[in-house]
Amino acid sequence: MRQLMEEEILDIRTPRQEVERRHRKLWPHLESAGLDMTIVISNPNLYYLTGSIQEGMVVLSPHLKGPVYMVRRVLERARFESPLDDVRPMVGSKHLRDALGVQRVERLGIELSSVPHSWVERIKASLGGVELFDVTPTLRGVRSVKSDWEVDRIQEASLQVDRAMERAREVLREGMTELELAAELEREMRHQGHEGLVRMHRYGSEMHVGGVLSGPSATIPTWHQAVMGGTGLSPSLPHGASRRRIQRNEPVAIDLCGISGGYISDETRTFVIGQLREDAEEVQASTQEILEAIEAELAVGAHNEGIWLAAEAMAEEEGISAGFMGVGETKMRFIGHGVGLELDELPVMAAGITGHVPEGAVVAIEPKVVIPGYGVLGEENTYHVTSAGVRQLTLSPPGPIRV
Repeated sequence: MRQLMEEEILDIRTPRQEVERRHRKLWPHLESAGLDMTIVISNPNLYYLTGSIQEGMVVLSPHLKGPVYMVRRVLERARFESPLDDVRPMVGSKHLRDALGVQRVERLGIELSSVPHSWVERIKASLGGVELFDVTPTLRGVRSVKSDWEVDRIQEASLQVDRAMERAREVLREGMTELELAAELEREMRHQGHEGLVRMHRYGSEMHVGGVLSGPSATIPTWHQAVMGGTGLSPSLPHGASRRRIQRNEPVAIDLCGISGGYISDETRTFVIGQLREDAEEVQASTQEILEAIEAELAVGAHNEGIWLAAEAMAEEEGISAGFMGVGETKMRFIGHGVGLELDELPVMAAGITGHVPEGAVVAIEPKVVIPGYGVLGEENTYHVTSAGVRQLTLSPPGPIRV
């Protein structure tokens, strides 16, 4: 199997120095929390700390020589994928302490926000009634600061989406269904190396690769934390492309996520076959002005809620506040979010969110406006924020893109 694996994925593994950097970055936070041991199980965090998502967990402790990746299935593949030195078979929870050789565990860090309660209880019992500490916020905070290697992956994902937007201009035609257009764009992104799955942190959130929604279809709200909804193909996944036929002179909102090496980029563009209504043209122009203004506000140290408040104030000035980021009870009170191994990462630029944009954050900014009965207008770009400035990673021409 190893020879086959070398032929297939030799050049797309996470480098050793990258994984070691992540552990060095995380370790001071675990020490300051006074943790005797930390166990990480969820797929995004497991991948972040090991470079692999084979079934198991990574154990960190000051009583160990280094991180231990314990694997239930598949061990040989985990050893090939992960640059960690200690990758070993999983033992039953009753034998965990003996297998690790750690005699004293009083305070355990574990992802209480992500791991099933039954798993937590088994691990807790095996270690002898330890005090639990939720490391989920810590891991999310550490992951919000991206390395150059991670930004390179997000740049690759951005190119996938840019190419899909070019493909949309080539194939969009009157009478085709949203589903037909979505299939064309997904096919293009897969050809560009898209991995096919968008991970999200929020419990119960599910998404494929994005939304392809036309006219009033885009204004149908859903439980999903997004301005655009759509009916989807059935109530089992009640958002996204449907079999509705795309018509002339209506907005076609295309919101897609590229993925490379597990890392996500997020981009939205508005297309139209023919011409938007005059008022919709003005709304689209306003969303572009807000995007450019927020881009200027975006900086290391910028206050998360302050960015939202600036966008909200601009929407009021532009006369589009009624439909800005949704309407009525379905209005969303955010303007941007971090992206990385999950679509909904930190930082979040939203009402009531304290904190500041960290050095190295990668964020998506998405001013959008719902016009009831007509459609959704707006733009979204992904940006890398450093002390040297803000770099736009998604580079498709701004809308409305006329076909």
